[in-house]
Amino acid sequence: MNDVMPFGTKTNQWKCFYFLGLVMIFPWLVQAQCPNNPVLTPTAWGAGAGSAVYSNGQYTIVGKGDFSAEQNFENGYADLMTLTGNGQFIAEVLSISGRRNSNAAAGIFIRGQTDAGPDGGLLWIDGSRSDFYQFDARINDGPLTQIESVSCSLPFWLRIQNSGNVLYPAVSTNGNTWTLLPALDMRNDNEFSAGSTLACGLFVWSGSVSQPTTAVFGNVCVNNSFTPYPTFTPDVTSTPTATKTRTPNLTLTPTRLTTATPSYTFTPTLTIMPSHTFSPTPFLSPTPTVSPTPTPTPPPGAKVWPNPFTPQLPTNNVTRFPLPSSHGSGHLLIADLKRRRVRSSDFSPGMEVQWDGKDDGGNVVASGVYLYLLETDGTVRRGTVTVMR
Repeated sequence: MNDVMPFGTKTNQWKCFYFLGLVMIFPWLVQAQCPNNPVLTPTAWGAGAGSAVYSNGQYTIVGKGDFSAEQNFENGYADLMTLTGNGQFIAEVLSISGRRNSNAAAGIFIRGQTDAGPDGGLLWIDGSRSDFYQFDARINDGPLTQIESVSCSLPFWLRIQNSGNVLYPAVSTNGNTWTLLPALDMRNDNEFSAGSTLACGLFVWSGSVSQPTTAVFGNVCVNNSFTPYPTFTPDVTSTPTATKTRTPNLTLTPTRLTTATPSYTFTPTLTIMPSHTFSPTPFLSPTPTVSPTPTPTPPPGAKVWPNPFTPQLPTNNVTRFPLPSSHGSGHLLIADLKRRRVRSSDFSPGMEVQWDGKDDGGNVVASGVYLYLLETDGTVRRGTVTVMR
């Protein structure tokens, strides 16, 4: 790389330790830790191409290439370095120019390997308008799955920390006060075993193999010493809790059927009475078949209805996501509590959005709580939905 200042001299090392000491006393000096001029290696991913130049404390990366979430590869350009054990990578995205369509992006990553399609996390700024950031993850060679997407404006700070093979992404407007995003548990991933050498750095996608996107990064910082926030709890620890708390709910379903059974024992009692006194009964019999019809109508403010729902029921066996009748096209993503994709589908303008409780393979999912992410008309809706079998 051109004009890169190594961070290996005794003078630079002394300055770094000095600043780290001052940060403990003066929190406003945290920004002084960056940049520490890390030595990054320009690398093309897949069919991508481009260039990377360091000058006056800033990295300018020109990248060409698209990406595919489903096929587990990305084509782009990156500046990267290796990271062994705990560590963090920080960068401020200053500008994005050149090609800026919906597939253009510029950001940072911590991943298991240096080739295309490795497991790990990517935190980037969307290149089409540069007005929102997105955190995506890949686990055990699965598809690239969106975890978080929120509006922002440049310049904007991005950070990913690795502590015990749990990734902690965060964003900031000033490099001092950080907004913490959902943690990504990689402890059971085959590329994040103890002592693994990980890849971290900057990357650019343009969404085109011929037209480049240019991103300028400042305040690039990488180090192996930081204190994770104690409030960060990997989502995997909540999974058994959620399962246990939902189990009693499942046992209630047969209980209600049992308690309803005695109500039918009174039916013979009615037949003992003169049948003519119950002549209106045929007019009432259609009522039970009509009564389920209004149930899908959500109460005011409901985001998902019904919730919970049971896929095996003859009626009301889907849950609906109420949207305005004039909504545009969009995408629905269902994931489990480990943030692994369960179902992904696109929908057309004005189409009723619903989920039948099945995964991408057409199998009914297990009982439990699932995460949903609904994106349409530039708005992202997220929440939980419960399946009761």
